[in-house]
Amino acid sequence: MTLYLVRHAIAVARTYPPLMPDAERTLTDVGIEKMVLHARALVRLGEQIEVILTSPYARARQTAEILAEPFEPRPLITIESGLTPGCDGLSMLRSIIGRYANCGVALVGHEPDMSEMAAALISNAADAKLEFKKGAVCRIDLRGESDPLEGRLRWLLAPKQLRLIARG
Repeated sequence: MTLYLVRHAIAVARTYPPLMPDAERTLTDVGIEKMVLHARALVRLGEQIEVILTSPYARARQTAEILAEPFEPRPLITIESGLTPGCDGLSMLRSIIGRYANCGVALVGHEPDMSEMAAALISNAADAKLEFKKGAVCRIDLRGESDPLEGRLRWLLAPKQLRLIARG
């Protein structure tokens, strides 16, 4: 499985509007514009994403929709409760890995979950230090269904790098 870990794009601040539940925070206009470029960069790199699993939070769902847009055929998007902030994404990944063997699968979620998942997959230590800025994308090639899951880091692209690739 080729796994893409994607942190949601820039969302409205937690304090705006006041009393908005965290799960309902949406992307800002700037966040949308930047994520469009990030998705284009992945297509430009020749990456293949067939399936996108996303956190149920609004900002992650929006990010997933933007991510899917430039791909042909368009990836299937599924809401995955195992990507809710603070959930055990590795357990969720173990439960679905057999379903998506030989596929490009993107998981759209939150911090620190994305960096902890990446660290655990590539080093078997969730406390390794990886930085996932908003809109960053990481590619990890998984090696079968072993437990613990093992992966090889292919790349981790920061938002600025993705935008440079998109603009050519």
